[in-house]
Amino acid sequence: QTQPVTIDGAALPRHDDNGDDAAVGETAPTLRGSDFTGEAVTVGGPSDQPSIVVFAAHWCPHCQAEVPRLVEWRADGTIPEDVRLVAVATGTDENQPNYPPQDWLEGEDWPDDVLADSPGSDAAEAYGLDAYPYFVALNADGTVAARGSGELDQQGIEDLVASLEQPQ
Repeated sequence: QTQPVTIDGAALPRHDDNGDDAAVGETAPTLRGSDFTGEAVTVGGPSDQPSIVVFAAHWCPHCQAEVPRLVEWRADGTIPEDVRLVAVATGTDENQPNYPPQDWLEGEDWPDDVLADSPGSDAAEAYGLDAYPYFVALNADGTVAARGSGELDQQGIEDLVASLEQPQ
């Protein structure tokens, strides 16, 4: 339920919801790993589309509440199809409730890519995670557009989407 993750680039500063986010405009590190079945997944770096990345832990009640909403917002267009949606399954602990994370995300009908984080949550640390769930909006060029933590309401997700630069 965890996979090795390679990190290319400098880690983002730890997220802090109080004030300006020092990571906005910075290039996020590129995460290279795989999903639960071993299929390669890359997060960050230049891409043909912007991304919203959500770091979620299977045992976190706020993540358990947020993931079904994200699935719904993807389905209803709040998160448009031209925005990549990626879940990073992090904080994995077989001694915690709702294990394994693969079954949880599949049971919620997660519609898009999943990156399984390393046992030490290296991907989450590299992106400056401060709380669960944790969101990072990435422009297509790999720069951070916005970050947020905790359960976001629909307006919060709309704000993340609006922060993204649309590719030319």
